[in-house]
Amino acid sequence: MGRLSPHLAMLKYCKEPCSSVPKHIAQANEEHKRLITSLGGKNVVEALMQDRLGDVILNVISITYSPSITEVWGCPEIVLPEPEPPFYDEDGIRVGLEFLKESSPRKVSIIGHLLQTSAKSIYKILLTLLGRVHNAQDHLDKYWRLHQYSFFVKLLLSEPKNIFEWLKEFLCKFLVHSYIRLFQTEDERFLRCVLRLTLSCCAKLLDLCLRELRIHFRLIIRRLVSLRLKFPGLHEIIREALQFFLHTNEGSFVDETIALDPFPEADGNAGEDIFQEFRDICANRKGNQRWTLKKELEVCFADVGESDSALSTERLRCLKQLLASRKSELEYLVRELEGKRFMDECKNNILHKLLKQLVGISMRANDQEVT
Repeated sequence: MGRLSPHLAMLKYCKEPCSSVPKHIAQANEEHKRLITSLGGKNVVEALMQDRLGDVILNVISITYSPSITEVWGCPEIVLPEPEPPFYDEDGIRVGLEFLKESSPRKVSIIGHLLQTSAKSIYKILLTLLGRVHNAQDHLDKYWRLHQYSFFVKLLLSEPKNIFEWLKEFLCKFLVHSYIRLFQTEDERFLRCVLRLTLSCCAKLLDLCLRELRIHFRLIIRRLVSLRLKFPGLHEIIREALQFFLHTNEGSFVDETIALDPFPEADGNAGEDIFQEFRDICANRKGNQRWTLKKELEVCFADVGESDSALSTERLRCLKQLLASRKSELEYLVRELEGKRFMDECKNNILHKLLKQLVGISMRANDQEVT
């Protein structure tokens, strides 16, 4: 029924005479009639469709195809081959989904109804569509599957905020991590498309679930920085993404910006310092809050736990500079530690945590790594 829905919708809304209706739409209409007869009537078919609504929506999304989508993503040189019919562009799929809504008594959209009633179905659709991207037969098939996944994500995030209030934590985590996992490719053109979609998705998440998006802020920035170092050709799209988070919406991520690892500094022979503007933003934010050495250490170890390898090289270099330049603050922290008498007190002391980290790193690193 899912694959028939867009065809039946086109037949219903078609303004052309019946004789000019495309052959595959006319065939779908005949197949629908046979389905009703074989299953025992229209009411039985509709009841079955409601019971398997998640599968119906998955089948509808699975016939999405638009040859111009790669141009929208900034890769016009990618030409997608036409798949076997049936297939429809995004507008055609929306018509099919609207047709399903009209065929039921509910007031919200079909996807909105699923968001309200079945998190399991939403998860299954997302996981299936994402799995098809990862398991695509070739690189062109990968773009096609990426379109289907991103289109469903766009439909989800177009629903009113109150509809998925109870699901927003799950959705935010799944969507952010799903796109970040797609960063793991050597195909620069595909990566450019994924970055464009990631930025679009995060822009919508910022409006719908800012609190949940903040949780993933540091991970997103780390991955963007890593990609920029690996793929210099993607500088513009990555810079656009970093500006979105750190400049355009800096007021939404104040605490998260302060907690970022320091941006890598340019090599002396590398020319332009590509991260200087973002390093300045972070420095200004800390300056506005009278940033102390103790605060910097607290941020460093906020999510370190018991690991002795959680601090990045950039973070260690930053700490080295701070310890050298803020000796009076360091002296105060030393006196504070000296006043601790019991193991539990020392364990929670911020300077004790730093010393433990440095000892652990020194014991496992070679001379070059330590310096």
